[in-house]
Amino acid sequence: MQEKEVRKLDAKEIKDRILGFLNIHGPSLPVQIARHINMNTLFASAFLSEMASEKTIIISNMKVGGSPLYYTKTKENMLENFSNNLNPKEKEAFELLKNNKILSDEEQHPAIRVALRSLKDFAFPFKRNDKIFWRYFLTSENELEKEEKIMQELTIKPSIELAINSTDNNTESEQLTKIKQELEEKKKEFEKLKQEIEEERKRKKERKKTTLKEKYQKVQKTEEFLNEVKETLNKKQISIKKIEFSTKDQVIAIISSNNKELLLFAYNKKKIDGNDILKAYKKASSLNLNYSILTKAQISKKLKENLDIYKRLESIETIENSKQ
Repeated sequence: MQEKEVRKLDAKEIKDRILGFLNIHGPSLPVQIARHINMNTLFASAFLSEMASEKTIIISNMKVGGSPLYYTKTKENMLENFSNNLNPKEKEAFELLKNNKILSDEEQHPAIRVALRSLKDFAFPFKRNDKIFWRYFLTSENELEKEEKIMQELTIKPSIELAINSTDNNTESEQLTKIKQELEEKKKEFEKLKQEIEEERKRKKERKKTTLKEKYQKVQKTEEFLNEVKETLNKKQISIKKIEFSTKDQVIAIISSNNKELLLFAYNKKKIDGNDILKAYKKASSLNLNYSILTKAQISKKLKENLDIYKRLESIETIENSKQ
């Protein structure tokens, strides 16, 4: 695509198409995105850089074949699919962090500590008691708090067991009984926390599946209706100059028909009424354009009669009061 052709395209429409693609396919390379929007990689990369600076999309630190990945926040979890592009030591650190959710920096081998600092897409640092810890990028704040509690319990447990072992086995004192009770309570609390974390992960996974499915269906229905409108206009040899608004129920676009610009309103519903026409009229008037309506609905006889009335209306005036 030549530069002059690119300038003619609506920038918002291109960005919307990029967002739609990333919301469906997840992290992608510039060449894949360029192919989808029918644009060369250079111009596509310019749009991607602009969207990243606007914070509508995210650029990965990880490189795949020398290029970063572009993705939306809702598809961040799919970065896991590209972990094979990490070097061996980074991959080792990645798997360690993924399995443990939280890692203490000082407890790691020096090579792993270096690798964790390179995993900017997957490992997020935080401090507790002036010590550095690493959080896996998909571990939520709620999960983080629960994991920290578990780590604290694991620290307490050995000390309790040590106290039990050091107690004279032949003396069943009240102190020993109390320690055993505390240990049992901590074990129960520990198991409860583990179960809560697992249930929360399952719920989060199901919510993501439902949300992604709904978003995909919405995008798909929007594309289907827009394509129906385009096919209908093509048959009438009418071209679309600009898409103003597009959903599964309505499309508003500036079209060119018989060398005239019109504002098109396309409705995907069973019935339209006077309010629809009034809204279309007001919108077209604000843009100083005539308008056209395209609909799947059957036009009622009453609505047609009202349209004919206004077409035949020559003027409307007030009567002067002669008694004044």
